[in-house]
Amino acid sequence: LWESVRDAELDPLEFLQYAVDVIRRREDDEIVLAGLLSRIETAFRRYLSDAQRDRAARTVERALLDGMLDESSAASRRIAFLRAYAGIAWTREGQAELKRLLDGALEVPGVPLASRERFRLIARLLTRNDPEAHSRLAAQAALDRSDDGARWAFAAGAAAADAATKRALLELFLSDATLAESWIEEALPVMNAPEHADLTRRLLDRALGALPELKRKRKIFFVNRWLEAFVGGQRDASSRDQVRAWAQREDLDPDLRLKLLEALDGLTRSAFIRARHRAP
Repeated sequence: LWESVRDAELDPLEFLQYAVDVIRRREDDEIVLAGLLSRIETAFRRYLSDAQRDRAARTVERALLDGMLDESSAASRRIAFLRAYAGIAWTREGQAELKRLLDGALEVPGVPLASRERFRLIARLLTRNDPEAHSRLAAQAALDRSDDGARWAFAAGAAAADAATKRALLELFLSDATLAESWIEEALPVMNAPEHADLTRRLLDRALGALPELKRKRKIFFVNRWLEAFVGGQRDASSRDQVRAWAQREDLDPDLRLKLLEALDGLTRSAFIRARHRAP
């Protein structure tokens, strides 16, 4: 079924309904569940328009919330649902539930909300441009002054729905040789959230133009993470064509061209799916 979605044969909305039904029937195999939750997030965030997400969001949110609060399931299962919910929460009700989790008014049974999870929830609020998100990020960063806490706070801040912030971050990534790669890699997927594709599309030329420099200066797999974020965060045909033009440049090293084409495959599929199953 998932391959049918990826080939634009099955409407991602239909797949989401199927996936919700499986969740509600209590899929107990944790490996299968993890794969299903990952595909739910991909379908919801990358393949649907905003109008389609508005239609499907509350059904998906409720299913994930029920799984997260299921006292009869294993703690690892509830954590998987919590993280999926933190990646998908879309509606105002969903954002309110994230804040209830942060405030302790809503608790995941037997799962204390660790600092790492709190930063995940706050990053989602920032992605959705919640008015309380920045103050909550500052408060959590003040509570967790560990090295890990500083990295998580930096990454969460990259979720801000602001073009100037994203542009400044990109320049920081490229100019500050003292900035640890682990910090950049933590921030890249958050900064390039599919919900912000209209903002990050403006950065594509700068990000792709830096590939030769990144190949020389960064570790071997850094370029892969860079392309997964900047190319993978796009969804539409205009971005696909922009990336394809870079892949056809004669001055691009062959290995970089192959990496770029690999990242382009996901974007090409996303654009095709969204065009074929566009919301009326």
